[in-house]
Amino acid sequence: MFNSLDMPIWKGLNGEYFRFLIGGYQFPDIADDYDANWLFLNIEAKNEQGIWKQRCACLLTWEVAWYAKWLKNVICGNCEREKLGVLEGDFELRYVAKAQNLYRFMICLEYGLAYEKAKEGNRDKSVIGVCLTELEIEESVAYFEEMFAAFPPRGEQGKRSYKSLPGPKLFCDG
Repeated sequence: MFNSLDMPIWKGLNGEYFRFLIGGYQFPDIADDYDANWLFLNIEAKNEQGIWKQRCACLLTWEVAWYAKWLKNVICGNCEREKLGVLEGDFELRYVAKAQNLYRFMICLEYGLAYEKAKEGNRDKSVIGVCLTELEIEESVAYFEEMFAAFPPRGEQGKRSYKSLPGPKLFCDG
């Protein structure tokens, strides 16, 4: 499921981990429509619920750039929001705190990415706590930037949405 363009594995203090790969456009043959901008997210995760892998088309192209900006802001101490999620609600990243040179995050997974893949009416979340070094965050930012370059917004609708939707502002250089 994973290849050389992998995002670093995010690890917790008690054996938890989270890893994902942006798996390409959901609709590679559509070039000029809002739906042309949906990306597959493939994950591997472990928490107290168990170990699992899931795949879900729940990430928009411009959200990839937003995660890179948001993580840069966390590193430089100017994080305007404590959490950043995706439109579909499957994936949310929450910044908790920095302690002893580790940045603590909570990853909340729902619907198609949760441990028990959502069935109709099931809204159970899977939560994974991870701790990252500044280097691991920088590597993750580089991954998001590389994936945004590989899977940019497509069509006029995608370019317009990327420019107009309220993603995080970048408050630091870099």
